[in-house]
Amino acid sequence: MELDRKSAVVTIKNNSTKNYAFPIELTNLKAYYENDIVCEYFHSYHAPSHGLSFSLKLTDPKTKEILKPQRTHVNIDFESFEKYLTENKGCFSLDEEKEEWQVKHKIKDKTKADLNYYIYNHLIYLRPNQRFSYRIVIDLENISSEFYFIDRYDVKPNTKYAFELYTEITDCIYDLLTPEQKEEIKDYTLFTGKITSNIIDCNSTPE
Repeated sequence: MELDRKSAVVTIKNNSTKNYAFPIELTNLKAYYENDIVCEYFHSYHAPSHGLSFSLKLTDPKTKEILKPQRTHVNIDFESFEKYLTENKGCFSLDEEKEEWQVKHKIKDKTKADLNYYIYNHLIYLRPNQRFSYRIVIDLENISSEFYFIDRYDVKPNTKYAFELYTEITDCIYDLLTPEQKEEIKDYTLFTGKITSNIIDCNSTPE
């Protein structure tokens, strides 16, 4: 991981001799909660909710204390929001796409179909020694760039913290793929285990 003032460049490299596939959400981070298990995350929210995102972990280098995220609930004017969605319905075709996906892959349960869509379409494929890089926004005031439940870190100004990205991928994630999908990617081993970045010491407030 390479960190600048408002974003990070994340590079994932396959150092093994096997082809690996694994799911990672590339557009968002999530707050770090100890013992956070992705499949339990899915069951708790009944939706993807950035479950496959890297967790952003902040540690005080002096005390070794891991910062606990704070969650804020934002009040939304749902009437205005619904009106906005209605007026811009041409821009929101994802639900139709998911419905077609559910039919195509013969998944009876809608929630499982949504999770299947989320997991399969976030799979990354890496051959031996291949690497993949992407840039991600880092906002300590709104870690997942949400508008309803906002996770943030209350950091002290001009204080140095250790920044680290972390995720753990378990077998239960792949249980949500269909046998046919697994057959399609049979040339790749479905990775399970922990993925952690290098640790970077950085001021909480950009200079």
